[in-house]
Amino acid sequence: MSFPKIPGVRIEGVAIGPNSGGTRRLAVHTCSNIKCTNHENLKKCAKCWWATYCSKACQKADWANHKETCKAVAATRLEADAATNGEPPIRRNLRHWTQRFDRSLAMALISGLGLPQCPEHLDQYALLLTLRPRPHPEVGSRFEFVDASPMFMDTVQMFLDAAPERQGAVIGDALAAHRKYKEESKRRSGGNDDFGMVVILAENDGPHAFPGGKRTEIRFKPVSLSWRTIADPYFLREDLNWRLNLAMHINCDMPTQTVLD
Repeated sequence: MSFPKIPGVRIEGVAIGPNSGGTRRLAVHTCSNIKCTNHENLKKCAKCWWATYCSKACQKADWANHKETCKAVAATRLEADAATNGEPPIRRNLRHWTQRFDRSLAMALISGLGLPQCPEHLDQYALLLTLRPRPHPEVGSRFEFVDASPMFMDTVQMFLDAAPERQGAVIGDALAAHRKYKEESKRRSGGNDDFGMVVILAENDGPHAFPGGKRTEIRFKPVSLSWRTIADPYFLREDLNWRLNLAMHINCDMPTQTVLD
């Protein structure tokens, strides 16, 4: 069975347990340069915090491929909230969480929108992911999975309208940038690359809510996709449960590790 090639990911067989007699395929975080498989001493791109490289040479070699993604992801980074004299705790934690689980979101987006069967869904739908706070010692791991489902692109505007004024304006700008870079990516790649959208909704409520009171945080996540990856037979598997896999990644704290079987 073949598995999709994703920049920054290497497929490895990992034993399920000492008495399992089998292995589970995991995608291990590697250098984002598609020609490099190094997984040690990785450093994030200073502009977008999304891509990771093992050396300046790899970063320079990959710049032509990473440039459009870098601009789109960097456009979604929210500035500090002056009203609270800094970034609200839920926003800070959600920002870190989004950066850690980026590739799990890419896999869920492909399967959740049914892109191999219906490519037009990439323009028609986004993936809505709902999270809630949970206790965890690491920043960027303090959310648990609630639900994930496709949503019409037109519905995204409803979320923007419901968001606090400053937050809605920032995300609205990111949405406009998403459309721009989406078209540029398709033009530059001859239609081989594209962008998808994940909308993350986190309600600061419940027994493990962050300081700062009840509030809803909405984060827009652009996801760079290759049609070569989308067309991989893996995504046509009848036993593929993308929602269960995504929930397991999140709740078991498996950032950037994609469960493949």
